[in-house]
Amino acid sequence: MDVDDLVGLSGDDDAESIDSESSGKEVTSVTLNDKIVQPRIDRFLKEQPMREEKRRAMLEVMLRRLQLSRCESDVLCSERRHSVSFVLAGMEGVYSQRSQADPTSPTWSVHGGKFVREPNVTCE
Repeated sequence: MDVDDLVGLSGDDDAESIDSESSGKEVTSVTLNDKIVQPRIDRFLKEQPMREEKRRAMLEVMLRRLQLSRCESDVLCSERRHSVSFVLAGMEGVYSQRSQADPTSPTWSVHGGKFVREPNVTCE
């Protein structure tokens, strides 16, 4: 998932109506899964070797059970924060990513008056 894919998305976008700019008349109800997940699943599955059909079928079933419930993006000074809440086969999870404007720079937070280095990617 690219960082720019999360900008401007939230749980409120889930049932949002979007005008097609190409035709100017088509209006479609699009979910977060339609916008973010499905194109990536389709592209990923096309790249998988056909000889592993059984594995590919299991992966496809699992990925189809993935539902995004919220996508958030925020910038605090030079730190970009992205968070995706999801449900995968009935289990709820949150993927969080933090990065600096300079991707080689570490991310720090202040806890109890001390600087603590934060991981750039976490998943709960």
